[in-house]
Amino acid sequence: MAKKKVSEMIYQGLGFPVILVGFDTKEVRGIKVPDVNLNRLQKIAFEGLIVKPARLSGSEVAFIRSYMGYTQAQFAQLLNLANHSIVSIWEKKDLKGTGMDFNTEIFLRLNMARTIRKALVNQVLENYGSSADIGAKPEPIRLSVA
Repeated sequence: MAKKKVSEMIYQGLGFPVILVGFDTKEVRGIKVPDVNLNRLQKIAFEGLIVKPARLSGSEVAFIRSYMGYTQAQFAQLLNLANHSIVSIWEKKDLKGTGMDFNTEIFLRLNMARTIRKALVNQVLENYGSSADIGAKPEPIRLSVA
């Protein structure tokens, strides 16, 4: 199998289009495929979806749910939805926008970030949760640079 460096390619293997940049390819059964670690690619795609500047598609939501290891019912519970049928409707939108409420999508992205940087997100939620004093005077942050 001869490897070839490719500058850019649209990859559909995650269920939604991803533009891969600067990677090797190999030929498998006459088809040019990326020569990348799939687990690493999934992790990078998951992290990219957290900060994606556009709304999520149905296929992306299905990937996110699967990556996080949730059933539709568990995912619905995570997002405080009435039941899993809403998740099913979103996922059936395929490459179109889900129509998900903006606040729900932000909450989903925060939960995605929590799976990667759990300690940091937990700290944010603990320091600025429902117990935060909204009227409190702003204070400088304390940083250790030693």
